[in-house]
Amino acid sequence: MKDLKIRAFSGLLYAALLVVSIFQGPGFFYPVLFVFSSLAAIEFFRLLQLRFILPLLSLFGIYYSHYKGLLSATAIQLMLGYTLLCCLIFTARLHRPFTMNGRLLKGVLGYGYVLGSCFFIIALYGTETSFEPITMLLVYVLIWVNNSAAYFIGSQLGKTPLFPSISPKKSWEGFWGGQFFCLLFGLLVYFTYWPSEYSPITIITLSLLTPSLATYGDLIQSQFKRIAGVKDSGSLLPGHGGFYDRMDSIIYTAPFVYLIQEIIQYVS
Repeated sequence: MKDLKIRAFSGLLYAALLVVSIFQGPGFFYPVLFVFSSLAAIEFFRLLQLRFILPLLSLFGIYYSHYKGLLSATAIQLMLGYTLLCCLIFTARLHRPFTMNGRLLKGVLGYGYVLGSCFFIIALYGTETSFEPITMLLVYVLIWVNNSAAYFIGSQLGKTPLFPSISPKKSWEGFWGGQFFCLLFGLLVYFTYWPSEYSPITIITLSLLTPSLATYGDLIQSQFKRIAGVKDSGSLLPGHGGFYDRMDSIIYTAPFVYLIQEIIQYVS
């Protein structure tokens, strides 16, 4: 019970800081997310036994460039392709494990997976002069709804392992519980409050896809921890482990949500 209280308190504090910063605007959200993303990146590259100074400098560079609106549409599209490719390679690695012995290979895939994905969190949000807090908030809340529902339902009703070789505690019951409550939350938001300037297709699509995306993000992180032989990626968030433990779902989800938004805008 004590551990659950600690987990709930640190999780609420983390969520509250994010929500406040989202509505305070880019001048507040960018620094907060840069700190969180940097800590997650440090933990990730430590799991891979790689240095993290250059990745942090690169992360700062792309954050600042996007904040100032200096990145062209072509550059963002190329980065999206690179990031999605790295995410899909790590996804395939869950189903067909392969070794990553070379430091260069680890670095190339790690850059795309963590730095690229962290970039698309802020790309979803916007720039210094143009940003969309509602969509950003929706993505985060859907992830939190999914993770919370999957955790509680899985711990109470879970009997069928989802991916026993990587995360024995995850169950199909927990997964479908997260899916159900995400869809329920999405429908509730859609029928009670959804600003007219935002497409309703967005909320329905995200409500359906977020559980799968968030689950893959968590499984990929679990695989890295299992290979490294550690329980948590860090210890900065009591009850949750490290910032990579806390951000694994949004890291994987963000580039796919960005792609979904681009597709919806293109066909609308």
